[in-house]
Amino acid sequence: MMSDLTLLLSNYLYIWKKLEINVAKKFCPLLKGNVLDIGCGDKPYKHLLYNSSKYFSMEYSDISQKPDLFGDVNRLPFKNTAFDAILFNEVIEHIPNPTKGIEEIYRVLKKDGKLFLTAPMYWRLHYSPQDYFRFTNHGLTYILENNNFHILEIERMGGFFSLVFIRLIDIFVTKIFFKFTSFISLERGKYRIAALLMSPFSFTGYYLGKILDLLDKDDALLWAVFALKK
Repeated sequence: MMSDLTLLLSNYLYIWKKLEINVAKKFCPLLKGNVLDIGCGDKPYKHLLYNSSKYFSMEYSDISQKPDLFGDVNRLPFKNTAFDAILFNEVIEHIPNPTKGIEEIYRVLKKDGKLFLTAPMYWRLHYSPQDYFRFTNHGLTYILENNNFHILEIERMGGFFSLVFIRLIDIFVTKIFFKFTSFISLERGKYRIAALLMSPFSFTGYYLGKILDLLDKDDALLWAVFALKK
């Protein structure tokens, strides 16, 4: 399990990742039985699924840490009611038909199965051109409730000030630091150097953002949804 200090010194998107981890610590332990992690990436929340009996990881394409299987959320390669719970973290914005993806998730979930979903409300283009949507809490509620999910809880992850701090850090790193260090062949080491350089700003931005975000609750960096299949 990665410590907070390790995260700060290894990821220049510390503010974003810290917000993700906070909400994952709350909802992942509530996922029990057979759990499917759609768009698992490097499986950052697997260690938090300590109440699950079996974990299945799925990705759309090849990544460094191999998933259990490859698949498309719009055509999940599973039988009906195969899973007790599903993680769907920051994937819905990358599928051209979000409703179809939610319908498939509903199909493979058992009755009373749990869904833990996160999605950005604001962020720059990423994984282009497969970057299609941004979501409000109302939009996520509409899609899920119209596909027979019951919303148990919706939680805001960051706000306007958190967004400003992390975007300033992101712009400096990607548009300035990486540009002027392009001659350095360090692979992942370049990201670690960026995280180290940005660590004072990331740390300050995270905690200052938490305070200032209380002034305006109309914006969110991301939304987290915990829902139940009816």
